[in-house]
Amino acid sequence: MRAVSTSMSSLEQRDCPTELRVSCTKNGDVRCRLLEHRVAINTVLLRAGLEIMEDHKEAGGVRLAVNESLVYRDPAWNTSEPWLYNPALEYVHDLMADHCCFTAMEVYSDAPCPPRVIQALRRSRTLKRLAIFLSGDDKKCPADMFALVYSITSLEELVFLHARGPKILHLMTNGPLAETILKHMKVLDIRYVLVSPKKARAFLGALMRNHTVTDLAVNGTVFGAGPKDPGRLFTLYVARRDAVLRKLTLFENDVCEDRALWTRLTKALSQATTLTELYVNLEMDLSIL
Repeated sequence: MRAVSTSMSSLEQRDCPTELRVSCTKNGDVRCRLLEHRVAINTVLLRAGLEIMEDHKEAGGVRLAVNESLVYRDPAWNTSEPWLYNPALEYVHDLMADHCCFTAMEVYSDAPCPPRVIQALRRSRTLKRLAIFLSGDDKKCPADMFALVYSITSLEELVFLHARGPKILHLMTNGPLAETILKHMKVLDIRYVLVSPKKARAFLGALMRNHTVTDLAVNGTVFGAGPKDPGRLFTLYVARRDAVLRKLTLFENDVCEDRALWTRLTKALSQATTLTELYVNLEMDLSIL
């Protein structure tokens, strides 16, 4: 049962048309009325490169989605008209903070969420999927983004994607590596996120103790982690007896020149009994073949 609040929400305090000040009516199986006003709401959200739509993967759920056609058409869309973008982003944050009906969200790494949104999502039990679109302008993942990730304990799917610019790898300044984040996780894609050796070892240790992740995508900073023998920790994870992994994606921007690493990987993958899908996107130096 959703608690009844006597204080006005951020949306209710807004000086805007009634159809933009929709309170959350989600209660059990009862759908929220937010989508009934989708056209009017999306008129505002599109100024922030976002839109709301029905979440077809969750009955009665709402999805906050990145409008990719807008983003890819104009790389400077969010800086060319700040007088439209900034108020729209504030409205997005009001929706995120006041509505518990969101089951999936897509956000931009260069638009960190304020504390009130993080606090609201920390209480969420309905948000299952989160996609973070990385900006090609900054090679570091903002720490605020990981504060958002850490705040959502109900996540079953976490994916890092590219909003625009070249598909460069982004440095993880703080990461979704704790076991609490993996508790309910089924899909985890960090192929575009660079992980330090220390964090990679901690992450692989958490994965070894995890029995929920069935779909994983990583880059060489994870599957090639040491400390001494590159790839040894990852191969132990892939070939473990109680494995639940079904789909694995290995991605690397740099050319692989480590014969020992590739030998360990291929041997472990041949012994993995649970894998049904394997995707390898990397270049190998001819000398290791």
